[in-house]
Amino acid sequence: MPLQSRDEQGHVLAIFECSSADGIEALACREGVRLAVEWIHKRAILETDCVSVASAINSCYLSRL
Repeated sequence: MPLQSRDEQGHVLAIFECSSADGIEALACREGVRLAVEWIHKRAILETDCVSVASAINSCYLSRL
């Protein structure tokens, strides 16, 4: 199922191809982080309302400390 990520002006930022809502959320989070690293040279906060994606991100972060 293709999903388009858009900015506040409606411009397409990315197109994702995934078969689950959690997968799409994970891809959107990854793209958000990639864009933040490219455009913002300060600390940033990643927010998601998907518990499984947040848990996966947190477990990866903690395992890399």
